[in-house]
Amino acid sequence: NSWLHGAKVEDVGRETTASTSSAQADWLSIDDAAQLGVTKGDRVCVQSEVGELKLPALPRAEVANGSVVVPHGLPTGNVNELIPSGAAVAAPVSGNHWMTGIAVTVKKVED
Repeated sequence: NSWLHGAKVEDVGRETTASTSSAQADWLSIDDAAQLGVTKGDRVCVQSEVGELKLPALPRAEVANGSVVVPHGLPTGNVNELIPSGAAVAAPVSGNHWMTGIAVTVKKVED
Protein backbone atom coordinates (compact mmCIF):
# COMPACT_ATOMS: atom_id res chain seq x y z
CA ASN A 1 0.00 0.00 0.00
CA SER A 2 1.50 3.31 -1.02
CA TRP A 3 0.11 6.78 -0.55
CA LEU A 4 -0.31 8.74 -3.77
CA HIS A 5 -3.36 10.78 -2.79
CA GLY A 6 -3.95 13.72 -5.06
CA ALA A 7 -1.29 12.75 -7.59
CA LYS A 8 -1.86 13.51 -11.24
CA VAL A 9 -1.95 10.56 -13.62
CA GLU A 10 1.08 11.82 -15.54
CA ASP A 11 3.10 12.33 -12.34
CA VAL A 12 2.55 8.90 -10.79
CA GLY A 13 4.98 6.03 -11.19
CA ARG A 14 8.60 5.71 -12.13
CA GLU A 15 8.50 2.42 -14.04
CA THR A 16 6.48 3.55 -17.03
CA THR A 17 5.72 1.29 -19.96
CA ALA A 18 3.41 1.74 -22.91
CA SER A 19 0.32 1.11 -20.77
CA THR A 20 1.38 0.48 -17.19
CA SER A 21 3.23 2.57 -14.64
CA SER A 22 4.27 0.81 -11.44
CA ALA A 23 2.09 3.06 -9.32
CA GLN A 24 -1.08 2.80 -11.41
CA ALA A 25 -1.37 -0.97 -11.44
CA ASP A 26 -2.30 -4.01 -9.43
CA TRP A 27 1.00 -5.58 -8.42
CA LEU A 28 0.90 -9.35 -8.10
CA SER A 29 3.43 -12.14 -7.94
CA ILE A 30 4.87 -13.56 -11.12
CA ASP A 31 3.55 -17.03 -10.21
CA ASP A 32 0.02 -15.75 -9.50
CA ALA A 33 0.01 -13.81 -12.77
CA ALA A 34 1.02 -16.95 -14.66
CA GLN A 35 -1.77 -18.96 -13.00
CA LEU A 36 -4.29 -16.29 -14.02
CA GLY A 37 -2.93 -16.08 -17.57
CA VAL A 38 -2.10 -12.42 -16.95
CA THR A 39 0.83 -10.53 -18.41
CA LYS A 40 2.08 -7.00 -17.81
CA GLY A 41 -0.57 -4.48 -18.78
CA ASP A 42 -3.51 -6.92 -18.95
CA ARG A 43 -6.57 -5.58 -17.15
CA VAL A 44 -7.58 -7.38 -13.97
CA CYS A 45 -10.51 -7.00 -11.62
CA VAL A 46 -9.60 -6.92 -7.92
CA GLN A 47 -12.75 -7.68 -5.94
CA SER A 48 -13.43 -7.69 -2.20
CA GLU A 49 -16.69 -8.37 -0.38
CA VAL A 50 -17.61 -4.68 -0.70
CA GLY A 51 -16.26 -3.44 -4.03
CA GLU A 52 -13.99 -3.86 -7.01
CA LEU A 53 -11.34 -2.05 -9.04
CA LYS A 54 -10.22 -2.70 -12.58
CA LEU A 55 -6.54 -1.96 -13.14
CA PRO A 56 -3.68 -3.05 -15.35
CA ALA A 57 -1.62 -5.91 -13.92
CA LEU A 58 2.05 -5.60 -13.08
CA PRO A 59 3.65 -8.94 -12.17
CA ARG A 60 6.62 -8.35 -9.84
CA ALA A 61 9.14 -10.65 -8.22
CA GLU A 62 8.94 -8.63 -4.98
CA VAL A 63 5.29 -9.54 -4.33
CA ALA A 64 4.59 -12.71 -2.33
CA ASN A 65 2.38 -15.38 -3.87
CA GLY A 66 -1.22 -14.89 -2.79
CA SER A 67 -0.80 -11.14 -2.27
CA VAL A 68 -1.68 -8.08 -4.29
CA VAL A 69 -0.55 -4.51 -3.88
CA VAL A 70 -2.86 -1.68 -4.92
CA PRO A 71 -1.48 1.83 -4.37
CA HIS A 72 -3.59 4.25 -2.35
CA GLY A 73 -4.69 7.56 -3.83
CA LEU A 74 -4.65 6.64 -7.50
CA PRO A 75 -6.17 9.25 -9.77
CA THR A 76 -7.71 6.36 -11.75
CA GLY A 77 -9.30 4.41 -8.88
CA ASN A 78 -9.81 4.46 -5.14
CA VAL A 79 -8.51 1.46 -3.19
CA ASN A 80 -10.91 2.44 -0.39
CA GLU A 81 -13.64 0.87 -2.53
CA LEU A 82 -12.18 -2.51 -1.51
CA ILE A 83 -12.05 -1.80 2.24
CA PRO A 84 -15.03 -2.76 4.42
CA SER A 85 -16.20 -0.24 6.99
CA GLY A 86 -18.07 -0.32 10.27
CA ALA A 87 -17.40 -1.29 13.86
CA ALA A 88 -16.76 -4.94 13.01
CA VAL A 89 -13.61 -4.05 11.03
CA ALA A 90 -12.16 -1.46 13.41
CA ALA A 91 -9.13 -2.14 15.60
CA PRO A 92 -10.41 -2.42 19.18
CA VAL A 93 -7.81 -0.15 20.79
CA SER A 94 -7.50 2.64 18.20
CA GLY A 95 -10.84 2.45 16.45
CA ASN A 96 -9.04 2.71 13.10
CA HIS A 97 -10.28 0.61 10.21
CA TRP A 98 -8.16 -2.30 9.03
CA MET A 99 -6.67 -1.15 5.73
CA THR A 100 -4.32 -4.04 4.96
CA GLY A 101 -4.83 -7.76 4.69
CA ILE A 102 -8.22 -7.36 2.97
CA ALA A 103 -9.32 -10.60 1.29
CA VAL A 104 -9.71 -10.12 -2.45
CA THR A 105 -9.98 -12.19 -5.60
CA VAL A 106 -8.22 -11.25 -8.81
CA LYS A 107 -9.53 -12.17 -12.23
CA LYS A 108 -8.38 -11.30 -15.70
CA VAL A 109 -10.77 -8.94 -17.46
CA GLU A 110 -11.72 -10.46 -20.78
CA ASP A 111 -12.23 -7.88 -23.51
